[in-house]
Amino acid sequence: MIGVLNLGLSNLSSVTDCLARLEIPHRVVDRDAPGIDADAFILPGVGAFPAGRERLAERGFDVLLPRAVAAGVPVLGICLGMQLMFQYGEEDGGAEGLGLFEGRVTRLPDSVRLPHIGWNRVQPVKGDAGPVLAALEDEPHMYFVHDYRAEGLSPGTELASTEHDGVRFPAVCGRARVLGVQFHPEKSGPAGARFITAFARWAVEVRA
Repeated sequence: MIGVLNLGLSNLSSVTDCLARLEIPHRVVDRDAPGIDADAFILPGVGAFPAGRERLAERGFDVLLPRAVAAGVPVLGICLGMQLMFQYGEEDGGAEGLGLFEGRVTRLPDSVRLPHIGWNRVQPVKGDAGPVLAALEDEPHMYFVHDYRAEGLSPGTELASTEHDGVRFPAVCGRARVLGVQFHPEKSGPAGARFITAFARWAVEVRA
């Protein structure tokens, strides 16, 4: 069972529709509460970093997510959901993030077309990809919609990258059982479905 965290400003329905099509058991979690449990959590996100951070606090997810990570529960952040996992985001005056990853979220340079909207190839970092990143081994094109990227990551956190107008930035970040993707797997066709299925299977395996 995957808990999909509802920020109230995210691409919630596209994620839950994708999970339903893939017949992956899931439920929407509107706020932290006693007894909340899942094999994994997904934090979808669309919108500005400060607004997302405010909703995390309002709904108790700023407590739920670190607690889940400490307990070894896999977590996947999508787009803004991944960005909120970093220490700081500079958008709209800036805000503190969850600090699950080292680094900060900064605006892509003015030399590239913004917002970055479209399909870009995702290239895994060489090395042991693991069961989830194995779904990216053919370097598929995934769908991106964003203006900001992660920078200043600690060594080993960047698991895959992409390039837009000559600027390369992290497409997948991870440590332990925490993953973040800058692209939208739920909107990326068969390749995205393959990635989400791999995450769901991996979550069940590590929690068994």
